[in-house]
Amino acid sequence: MLTTQLANQDPSSPMDSSQMVSQTAQLASMEQLTSLNTTVTSTNTTQMQSTATNLLGRSVTWTDKDGAAQSGVVTAVSFADPKDPTLTVGSSTVGLSTVTGVSAPGASSSS
Repeated sequence: MLTTQLANQDPSSPMDSSQMVSQTAQLASMEQLTSLNTTVTSTNTTQMQSTATNLLGRSVTWTDKDGAAQSGVVTAVSFADPKDPTLTVGSSTVGLSTVTGVSAPGASSSS
């Protein structure tokens, strides 16, 4: 963008050097923000996958689409949707984001 602007500027009225430095700094800042966003997204995806994997063999509770509380042991994990890994609990497929509780293996939820 800056190269195009320099190539098309009026030779009798060149760009002010402070404007050019300012634009260069803005472009560098934008590149860094884009890189940071990519890194954060990748880190979040990895964290979600790690969390889902750590639930294997654990008892989880969740609220189903009808609003009823459900629970069961996680037997498999799928990463088909990197934003929300899915857990297989019995015959149910449960999005990680819907899990409301986790118990240690063999823990009883009755009092």
